[in-house]
Amino acid sequence: NKDAGSDNAKVIVRQSSINLPALSLNELIAESDIIASCTAGAPSDAILIDPVSDESPKFYTDTTFQVETVFYDELSAGVESGSTVTVRSEGGEGNHTVMVVDGVPTFEEGERYLLFLFRIPDGSHYNTEGDHYYIVGVEAGAWTVSDASFHSPYPLPEGIDSITDDELTATITRLAESQSLSSDPSR
Repeated sequence: NKDAGSDNAKVIVRQSSINLPALSLNELIAESDIIASCTAGAPSDAILIDPVSDESPKFYTDTTFQVETVFYDELSAGVESGSTVTVRSEGGEGNHTVMVVDGVPTFEEGERYLLFLFRIPDGSHYNTEGDHYYIVGVEAGAWTVSDASFHSPYPLPEGIDSITDDELTATITRLAESQSLSSDPSR
């Protein structure tokens, strides 16, 4: 940012995100179309999206992730190890404005994450058509990875703050068997 009197100054706009209730692990899984461990690539330049409603345009940033392990693919979208997924997050920087959204995770290039993702392919509201996903529960659906476990950004309602891949797979299988999910968690 340059001095406020400069012609090239950027105005920082902070927009608070919607207050979402804390989601349990079961709710994160049930709301997800894809659950995968991934490595973050570089973020895109910001995209200014003008919604179909009368609301003001907002910046969004796409981050492409290299998929390591797919734990669940509700959409049978062909997401598999070695493929990429694009995650769209609210916020970004334009020529004169920086939009910062509280609660939206920031991704570090080269870092690993467990992502709980959903897709809205219809182009409604602020959703553009295209092959991208959103994070379930905003920051709740972006877990960090270290050693052999995944770590939630905050303790979940049931007291869980980390989980192993075997525990995650077992939870998905249990939910699928109880008919809360698709019967094939590997789809």
